[in-house]
Amino acid sequence: MTSNDITDACGELRRQAQSLIQAAQELLAAAAKLDPCNAENTPLRVATDFSVLPGRSAELRAEALYMGRRIRDKMFPQGLFGEPAWDILLDLYLAQANDKPLGVTAVCLGSQVPATTALRYIALLEDAGLVMREPDSADNRRILVQLTVAGTQSMESFFEFTDVRLLPRKRASEPLANLRAANAAH
Repeated sequence: MTSNDITDACGELRRQAQSLIQAAQELLAAAAKLDPCNAENTPLRVATDFSVLPGRSAELRAEALYMGRRIRDKMFPQGLFGEPAWDILLDLYLAQANDKPLGVTAVCLGSQVPATTALRYIALLEDAGLVMREPDSADNRRILVQLTVAGTQSMESFFEFTDVRLLPRKRASEPLANLRAANAAH
Protein backbone atom coordinates (compact mmCIF):
# COMPACT_ATOMS: atom_id res chain seq x y z
CA MET A 1 0.00 0.00 0.00
CA THR A 2 1.55 3.31 -1.07
CA SER A 3 1.41 6.58 0.84
CA ASN A 4 -1.05 7.87 -1.79
CA ASP A 5 -3.31 4.87 -1.11
CA ILE A 6 -3.16 5.61 2.61
CA THR A 7 -3.90 9.31 2.01
CA ASP A 8 -6.86 8.38 -0.20
CA ALA A 9 -8.12 5.90 2.39
CA CYS A 10 -7.85 8.55 5.13
CA GLY A 11 -9.77 11.03 3.00
CA GLU A 12 -12.50 8.49 2.34
CA LEU A 13 -12.73 7.62 6.05
CA ARG A 14 -13.05 11.31 6.88
CA ARG A 15 -15.85 11.74 4.31
CA GLN A 16 -17.68 8.70 5.67
CA ALA A 17 -17.24 9.90 9.25
CA GLN A 18 -18.58 13.36 8.35
CA SER A 19 -21.59 11.72 6.70
CA LEU A 20 -22.23 9.63 9.84
CA ILE A 21 -21.90 12.70 12.06
CA GLN A 22 -24.42 14.57 9.90
CA ALA A 23 -26.82 11.62 10.07
CA ALA A 24 -26.38 11.43 13.85
CA GLN A 25 -27.10 15.13 14.23
CA GLU A 26 -30.24 14.77 12.10
CA LEU A 27 -31.40 11.82 14.20
CA LEU A 28 -30.76 13.77 17.41
CA ALA A 29 -32.73 16.74 16.07
CA ALA A 30 -35.63 14.41 15.20
CA ALA A 31 -35.42 12.81 18.67
CA ALA A 32 -35.44 16.26 20.29
CA LYS A 33 -38.70 17.07 18.50
CA LEU A 34 -40.24 13.88 19.88
CA ASP A 35 -38.88 14.27 23.41
CA PRO A 36 -37.59 17.82 23.94
CA CYS A 37 -37.17 17.44 27.71
CA ASN A 38 -34.82 14.48 27.39
CA ALA A 39 -32.83 16.10 24.59
CA GLU A 40 -32.30 19.27 26.64
CA ASN A 41 -31.39 17.42 29.82
CA THR A 42 -28.65 15.41 28.16
CA PRO A 43 -26.78 17.72 25.79
CA LEU A 44 -24.64 15.96 23.26
CA ARG A 45 -21.47 17.24 21.73
CA VAL A 46 -20.38 15.56 18.54
CA ALA A 47 -16.69 15.85 17.83
CA THR A 48 -16.07 16.90 14.25
CA ASP A 49 -12.33 17.23 14.79
CA PHE A 50 -10.79 14.19 13.14
CA SER A 51 -7.76 14.38 15.40
CA VAL A 52 -9.69 11.98 17.64
CA LEU A 53 -8.97 9.15 15.23
CA PRO A 54 -6.53 6.42 16.35
CA GLY A 55 -2.95 7.55 16.55
CA ARG A 56 -3.86 10.68 18.51
CA SER A 57 -3.54 11.39 22.23
CA ALA A 58 -5.09 9.04 24.75
CA GLU A 59 -7.16 11.96 26.07
CA LEU A 60 -8.72 12.61 22.66
CA ARG A 61 -9.44 8.93 22.13
CA ALA A 62 -10.99 8.71 25.61
CA GLU A 63 -13.24 11.66 24.78
CA ALA A 64 -14.17 10.08 21.45
CA LEU A 65 -15.08 6.83 23.21
CA TYR A 66 -17.11 8.63 25.86
CA MET A 67 -18.96 10.73 23.30
CA GLY A 68 -19.50 7.69 21.09
CA ARG A 69 -21.16 5.96 24.03
CA ARG A 70 -23.44 8.97 24.60
CA ILE A 71 -24.37 8.98 20.89
CA ARG A 72 -25.08 5.25 21.08
CA ASP A 73 -27.27 5.82 24.16
CA LYS A 74 -29.30 8.38 22.21
CA MET A 75 -29.81 6.18 19.16
CA PHE A 76 -30.81 2.89 20.77
CA PRO A 77 -33.56 2.01 23.25
CA GLN A 78 -32.80 2.94 26.85
CA GLY A 79 -31.32 0.20 29.00
CA LEU A 80 -29.98 -1.81 26.09
CA PHE A 81 -26.33 -1.12 26.89
CA GLY A 82 -24.82 -0.88 30.33
CA GLU A 83 -21.24 -0.57 31.35
CA PRO A 84 -21.17 1.99 34.15
CA ALA A 85 -17.70 1.04 35.39
CA TRP A 86 -16.18 1.87 32.00
CA ASP A 87 -18.14 5.13 31.75
CA ILE A 88 -16.89 6.10 35.22
CA LEU A 89 -13.28 5.29 34.32
CA LEU A 90 -13.50 7.26 31.06
CA ASP A 91 -15.10 10.22 32.83
CA LEU A 92 -12.44 10.23 35.56
CA TYR A 93 -9.63 9.86 33.02
CA LEU A 94 -10.91 12.87 31.08
CA ALA A 95 -11.40 14.88 34.26
CA GLN A 96 -7.85 14.11 35.33
CA ALA A 97 -6.48 15.06 31.90
CA ASN A 98 -8.33 18.38 32.14
CA ASP A 99 -7.36 18.91 35.79
CA LYS A 100 -11.04 19.08 36.78
CA PRO A 101 -11.80 17.14 39.96
CA LEU A 102 -15.16 15.36 39.99
CA GLY A 103 -17.40 14.97 42.97
CA VAL A 104 -19.40 11.82 43.62
CA THR A 105 -22.57 13.44 42.24
CA ALA A 106 -20.88 14.39 38.95
CA VAL A 107 -19.45 10.88 38.58
CA CYS A 108 -22.90 9.39 39.18
CA LEU A 109 -24.46 11.66 36.56
CA GLY A 110 -21.70 10.93 34.06
CA SER A 111 -22.20 7.18 34.36
CA GLN A 112 -25.75 7.50 32.95
CA VAL A 113 -27.21 5.08 35.50
CA PRO A 114 -29.21 5.59 38.71
CA ALA A 115 -27.14 7.03 41.57
CA THR A 116 -27.39 3.85 43.64
CA THR A 117 -25.98 1.82 40.76
CA ALA A 118 -23.21 4.35 40.15
CA LEU A 119 -22.29 4.34 43.85
CA ARG A 120 -22.10 0.54 43.79
CA TYR A 121 -19.73 0.69 40.80
CA ILE A 122 -17.61 3.41 42.41
CA ALA A 123 -17.24 1.07 45.42
CA LEU A 124 -16.30 -1.84 43.13
CA LEU A 125 -13.71 0.28 41.34
CA GLU A 126 -12.40 1.47 44.69
CA ASP A 127 -12.11 -2.13 45.94
CA ALA A 128 -10.21 -2.97 42.73
CA GLY A 129 -7.76 -0.17 43.49
CA LEU A 130 -8.64 1.82 40.36
CA VAL A 131 -10.33 4.83 41.98
CA MET A 132 -10.30 6.54 45.35
CA ARG A 133 -12.56 8.90 47.22
CA GLU A 134 -11.28 11.77 49.32
CA PRO A 135 -12.76 14.89 50.91
CA ASP A 136 -12.61 18.07 48.85
CA SER A 137 -10.17 20.38 50.66
CA ALA A 138 -12.06 23.41 49.32
CA ASP A 139 -15.51 22.14 50.40
CA ASN A 140 -15.75 19.65 53.27
CA ARG A 141 -19.31 18.73 52.22
CA ARG A 142 -18.06 17.31 48.93
CA ILE A 143 -16.28 14.01 48.27
CA LEU A 144 -14.03 13.82 45.21
CA VAL A 145 -13.49 10.69 43.15
CA GLN A 146 -10.30 10.25 41.17
CA LEU A 147 -8.24 7.59 39.49
CA THR A 148 -5.50 5.99 41.54
CA VAL A 149 -2.02 5.58 40.07
CA ALA A 150 -2.99 2.01 39.13
CA GLY A 151 -6.22 3.27 37.55
CA THR A 152 -4.36 5.86 35.51
CA GLN A 153 -1.77 3.31 34.41
CA SER A 154 -4.50 0.85 33.40
CA MET A 155 -6.30 3.49 31.33
CA GLU A 156 -3.07 4.61 29.66
CA SER A 157 -2.15 0.98 28.93
CA PHE A 158 -5.58 0.46 27.37
CA PHE A 159 -5.19 3.48 25.10
CA GLU A 160 -1.64 2.51 24.19
CA PHE A 161 -2.74 -1.03 23.27
CA THR A 162 -5.75 0.17 21.27
CA ASP A 163 -3.73 2.74 19.32
CA VAL A 164 -4.06 0.89 16.03
CA ARG A 165 -3.15 3.16 13.15
CA LEU A 166 -3.95 2.62 9.49
CA LEU A 167 -1.81 -0.43 8.85
CA PRO A 168 -2.03 -3.14 6.25
CA ARG A 169 -4.67 -5.65 7.38
CA LYS A 170 -2.12 -8.29 8.35
CA ARG A 171 -0.24 -5.99 10.74
CA ALA A 172 -3.34 -4.31 12.17
CA SER A 173 -4.68 -7.69 13.27
CA GLU A 174 -1.48 -8.69 15.10
CA PRO A 175 -2.39 -7.08 18.47
CA LEU A 176 -5.79 -8.82 18.42
CA ALA A 177 -4.19 -12.16 17.51
CA ASN A 178 -1.64 -11.72 20.33
CA LEU A 179 -4.44 -10.93 22.79
CA ARG A 180 -6.44 -13.98 21.70
CA ALA A 181 -3.35 -16.19 22.05
CA ALA A 182 -2.66 -14.80 25.54
CA ASN A 183 -6.26 -15.41 26.59
CA ALA A 184 -6.20 -18.95 25.20
CA ALA A 185 -3.06 -19.69 27.23
CA HIS A 186 -4.87 -18.86 30.48
